[in-house]
Amino acid sequence: PAPAWSKNQSEYSEVLSHTWRMGLATLIGLPLAEFLNVFILTKWKFFLRGRYYFLRSFCSSSMSELIDTIIAYTIAFYGSVDFEVLIQIMLAAYLFKLFYTLLSAAIASPIVKIMKVKLKLDYSDHKIVFNPFDFREG
Repeated sequence: PAPAWSKNQSEYSEVLSHTWRMGLATLIGLPLAEFLNVFILTKWKFFLRGRYYFLRSFCSSSMSELIDTIIAYTIAFYGSVDFEVLIQIMLAAYLFKLFYTLLSAAIASPIVKIMKVKLKLDYSDHKIVFNPFDFREG
């Protein structure tokens, strides 16, 4: 409810009535997208023998952000806005995420290169199990 001094109860209700959808959208979309990101990043790391971090990072994050955007924004906004508006919202959000992903990958890439040399890291992740329900030690 709106504060006692406010005369905007209908506006308050309109804005906050969709909060549960936002929470559900995040609860479903984010874990799926993050799992996909880690899966792709790690698989490509092995396939590319630990090289091309910038490419691996940008591509895996871009794919996972696309999945997150589609799932989360559909849950959050479907039925409450016109379909065309929903597509515009998704596109704007995805473009913002792509820009942030590009910036993050550009910053992280030289750091990863330095760490690989200094820490003598290996690229072989072939023993990683991607089943989130497999609790055996690897």
